[in-house]
Amino acid sequence: MAHIGAATLNPGSVTVSNVTAQIQDSAGNNLTSTASALDVNIKNASVPVTGTFWQTTQPVSGPLTDTQLRATAVPVSGTFWQTTQPVSVASVPSHNVTNAGTFAVQATLAAETTKVIGVARIADGSGNLLTSSTNALDVNIKSSSLTSLTTGTGTRDANTLRVTVATDDSVPVTGTFWQTTQPVSIATMPSTPVTGTFWQATQPVSGTVASTIADGADVTLGAKADNKSTATDTTAVTAMSVLKEISYMEQNPASRAVTNAGTFAVQATLAAETTKVIGTVNQGTSPWVTSNATTSVVGNGAAATAQRVTLANDSTGIVALTTSTASIGKLAANDGVDIGNVDVASVAAGTNLIGDVDVAPRTTGGWSVGNYTSGDTYTALTATAQVIKASAGKFGGYYIYNPNTAATYVFIYNIAAASVTVGTSTAKLVFCIPASSGANLELLAGIPFDTAMSIAAATTGGGNTAPSTALEAMVFFK
Repeated sequence: MAHIGAATLNPGSVTVSNVTAQIQDSAGNNLTSTASALDVNIKNASVPVTGTFWQTTQPVSGPLTDTQLRATAVPVSGTFWQTTQPVSVASVPSHNVTNAGTFAVQATLAAETTKVIGVARIADGSGNLLTSSTNALDVNIKSSSLTSLTTGTGTRDANTLRVTVATDDSVPVTGTFWQTTQPVSIATMPSTPVTGTFWQATQPVSGTVASTIADGADVTLGAKADNKSTATDTTAVTAMSVLKEISYMEQNPASRAVTNAGTFAVQATLAAETTKVIGTVNQGTSPWVTSNATTSVVGNGAAATAQRVTLANDSTGIVALTTSTASIGKLAANDGVDIGNVDVASVAAGTNLIGDVDVAPRTTGGWSVGNYTSGDTYTALTATAQVIKASAGKFGGYYIYNPNTAATYVFIYNIAAASVTVGTSTAKLVFCIPASSGANLELLAGIPFDTAMSIAAATTGGGNTAPSTALEAMVFFK
């Protein structure tokens, strides 16, 4: 049996119209309404409000994204209201009443709205009576899935209460509030116009600054007014202009005419002849100076008056004897073609000898010998350069034995041994010595070397591979 206040409804045909239900809480307190809307107290501690909130004066220049708003606290200014706000409900939802019990026959109510039929208490689906606070029904707001709505801060989810805030209404906001103006980190700072005149210690200069100072652009020395009547008499001049003018005058002295306005000593007039002497001219020893009129260049041999002539040692000319009976030194002339006791005209072409001509051996002044063998105190030839002579000289020949089964090359360098790189340095002489053979060479006049003489050996003409067995060698040099 269901109860509506203290009235008992029995089964039957009961018509109820224009019934006013007075709603009370579990303690019997009547609930109130405002502007025909039931007053409801929201019992949740706080209700999260989502969306973008602005204030009259904004401290941030530039738009903030939703991500930026959620990342840091945003200051909100204005009027702030208490945590729990009264809520106006436009209409009370209807509830279905199920005829599942025995109802007493009720009298038919008149067509009016002022009658009160007992007291109605509101219970939830489990029969628990609802409570109220200060004449307003206590309500817990649930989501559509009957899951309790979460409150507080943090990341929103499906159970976070959504509230649409009217743009023309004041909305209480809970949480942490910061000062009106907040520091903002901006990737690119917008330019801000600044008015007024601002100076700094060092001022930037716009334009091209000349690296040199032109004439007249520096401190001047005043005007150069003088007693001349020219257009530039009073033109200002610079110190640099004066210095440049002085420099120019020193390098280019002015040409001036010489006026015969003084007293000069009377000079003798020379007659048109060549015998007059002006002062004394001494004869020197140079061959191009002739004697004066009192000394004649005469004589021969060692005579004091004989003219001396020095022949240039780099001359390409030929000094020839004329066809006459003149003699050269102590050679007496007979028929004009003899030199000493030799009758040049009688020497016939061919193999005839002039006197006893022969190459005679000497005990001094011959070739020096360099040994490059495997004997005591010596080192046979290999791919490391050895010294023949550390200074300039002549190469006169060699004797070399090659014990290897392949031909081997011997190099003679015009380079000091310490500076030779076999296979890279250029040799002046290269000799190929046949395999398992000996070779010898003598150069009577010799080949000159103007730096030094060094020797080495390798398996190829341009390589640096040492032979398997070192070569035995003797070298002649001077």
